[in-house]
Amino acid sequence: RMLMTMFLPSMRSDTFFLVVFEDSSVVNFKDFLQNPFKPFSNEAWAIIAGVVALKAFSMAVLDYDDADNKAAPEQPPARRYLGRWWKSFFFAWISVFSGKSHFRSNSLAAQIPTMAFQVFVLVVVASYKAKLASM
Repeated sequence: RMLMTMFLPSMRSDTFFLVVFEDSSVVNFKDFLQNPFKPFSNEAWAIIAGVVALKAFSMAVLDYDDADNKAAPEQPPARRYLGRWWKSFFFAWISVFSGKSHFRSNSLAAQIPTMAFQVFVLVVVASYKAKLASM
């Protein structure tokens, strides 16, 4: 309020503290590690992992750059392709965890799946936050 109307003084202000009593039970290490995965079921996490793997595969195929051949010309093509797939897989998971795109697509054929993947990431992150807030 003070940022919007600096010319008006506040009439009254109070300090409010919210006190919540919490069960002081001891949480074991396994339950502590499972807390971030509770908002979604195991099937939902499997679907998310499948979509991320599909996106990584499509980026490895569609966003082929000649710089990959110049960087390591002595490597066999299968190894270069596997390296591109792992790089795409890494960037796909980073996109999910950060909520923004880490792909730089050069072709229209690679930009269309990237846009679809970003909509998927947007829905997953929003659903995760909403489910986490309601727990």
